Amino acid sequence: MGEWEDIKDTLLPTAQVEGEFVKVKVDHKQQLGDGMTAEQLDFIEFIWILDADSGEPLNAKALDGDEDVVEVLFDDNGSLTGRKVTPYCLSYKHGVVKGETVEV
Repeated sequence: MGEWEDIKDTLLPTAQVEGEFVKVKVDHKQQLGDGMTAEQLDFIEFIWILDADSGEPLNAKALDGDEDVVEVLFDDNGSLTGRKVTPYCLSYKHGVVKGETVEV
């Protein structure tokens, strides 16, 4: 199976529509601490959403790596309404991970 098969479900960003908002969550335990080697570090650096039709970046959030819950609520004052958005995250250890597209 390999390492990716063991962790892929915890790295996939999931988007949930809440009214005019899009909440993106990654069920990944952040591993960032003093004294850790580069091989031990494993955390989500960024979460962002793209318009699924145009590829236009709609919003992004940089993370500290020490969050207990990796979750971002994107609020664009109604500008997301009617769009299909795809969530992404950047894992320090595993690179870019694309989630499932949702319609707002």
